Amino acid sequence: MLLRSNLGRSLRTLAALVRLEAMTMANYRWWLVAMQAAGLIVPMVSLLAWRGAIAAGAQAPVTGEYLTTYLVAVSLVTLVTSSWTSGFLADSIRLGTLNGWLVRPCSTHLAAVANNLGEKLAKLVVLAPMVVLVAVVFRSSLDLTSDATTWALFLLALALGGVMAFALDVVVGSLAFWLEDVSGIDRFRAIAIRLLSGAIVPLAALPATWQPFLDAQPFRYLVAFPLEVLLSGADDDGTRVGLFWQAGWTAVLVGVAVLVWRRGLGRYQGGGSMIRVWLALLRQAVMRDLQFRSQAWLNLAAGLAELGVGLVPVLVLESYASDSSGLSTGSGVLIVAFYGIAAGVVDCFVAPGLRRFDVTLRRGEARPRPAATRVDLRHRHPALDAATRARGSSLRGSRCSVISLPRRWCPSVRSGSWLPSCG
Repeated sequence: MLLRSNLGRSLRTLAALVRLEAMTMANYRWWLVAMQAAGLIVPMVSLLAWRGAIAAGAQAPVTGEYLTTYLVAVSLVTLVTSSWTSGFLADSIRLGTLNGWLVRPCSTHLAAVANNLGEKLAKLVVLAPMVVLVAVVFRSSLDLTSDATTWALFLLALALGGVMAFALDVVVGSLAFWLEDVSGIDRFRAIAIRLLSGAIVPLAALPATWQPFLDAQPFRYLVAFPLEVLLSGADDDGTRVGLFWQAGWTAVLVGVAVLVWRRGLGRYQGGGSMIRVWLALLRQAVMRDLQFRSQAWLNLAAGLAELGVGLVPVLVLESYASDSSGLSTGSGVLIVAFYGIAAGVVDCFVAPGLRRFDVTLRRGEARPRPAATRVDLRHRHPALDAATRARGSSLRGSRCSVISLPRRWCPSVRSGSWLPSCG
């Protein structure tokens, strides 16, 4: 009875948190549209490139209908089976905000699950119409079944893939119990998923000598396998064998996540004498310095690996294209190189500011205020304060829209309408 009561309370809490996360994401409507459109561009470019190569005489290892259906649906499958918990979990461990969940009568991962489900629901509402529109454009080349059993197995594979991705995220995030920074490891995890899950190129299009490894490795069951179930059907022997493999990998990853989390939690809660605490702090300081140095090399290696992953679709497509298709390995490598350089410049000089701005908005530290908000402008500029004292008056309580100020003070005044406190 107690177990049933705790389960019911957790489910009610989860449902409330999912509603809250979905409502929160609804406030970022244009961001959602931009993100989902950007995620749809890559498979659409791949689809057009493959169709153009096949039309020019390329001998693809799968049919054109298979490629079209796969690349039209891959963005939806990637979204449903994705997870982004590791960074938030690592930050909560490192900054100590995990403590607030440890004292609550429910799982510490409940908020992460709710965020995952709520954000996926909001993104699906935006992404699904885009995918439907693309499917209508290529409807003559789609190969979708009407068999209910196949669709049921497809949904089961999607659910297991989502659990696998979340468990892997918990494993990576829990490494923050031992490491100061897990961003390098997280980048390599993301690269491995992009390359080995079938998110950027169908695994069936990779060389035949790779297939035994690709069939056995766990990342296949995040994206490629659910789509293979949909395209192959419920009666295919590979579908039944693949479901057993997927269930096995799910059990393994969930078990590893539970083990790593419990071991790390014991370390997180551990205490002892002052000598043990001092030795632990000394060891932590030494490890922190070593980890920061290693993280720089890890991020450099991850950047080079991302460039290599970007070359994989080009090389795979070129290996099946004929000389008359107009495709060139050199031009493809050059395009990927320029793209990598541009992405690196944006990541170094633009992305940090955008991330800080996003964090500021999410924390409520900067929010829009009405133009008629009363502010105290005396502390915005020392010269302004001196001028108001000289005139024997104060601008306290004045409205931003009626104050006449020199041009160099205008940005300061305009920012007052966006800050929680101007005084």
